[in-house]
Amino acid sequence: TELPQGGDITVVMKFRQSAALRIERPVMGLVLKNCEGDIVGNVNTHMTSTCFEAPPDGDHEFRCTLASVPLLQGDYAIDLWLADGKTNLDVVENALRFHIADSDVYGTGVSPYSRSGVIFLRPTWSVRNGPNDNGVA
Repeated sequence: TELPQGGDITVVMKFRQSAALRIERPVMGLVLKNCEGDIVGNVNTHMTSTCFEAPPDGDHEFRCTLASVPLLQGDYAIDLWLADGKTNLDVVENALRFHIADSDVYGTGVSPYSRSGVIFLRPTWSVRNGPNDNGVA
């Protein structure tokens, strides 16, 4: 899968609630890794204080949208995990693999350099003439 630089990334994880495995406090987590397996970032519903009640029996989906992710071009993977509260139930390493395409995120005809880290920055530039100057953009 190829995604644009600075775009949203939506991750869907399906799970089944049943009498055999009751999930009272479902938690979804994901770990974003670069092509070398280094962690770029991670998040889960517990750390964002997003709480869900036990769903009824049947099939369900967790959806997580990461908004405007500023990844540089390259290959990435996402590990997914499902927990009941603080108890891990399942972890799928490299559940998703994707490529971030090279693009002109600054609108200048120049793409961010791929060896500049894992994210591109969104600066606001100004020049000031002195300590009392409000600056000129």
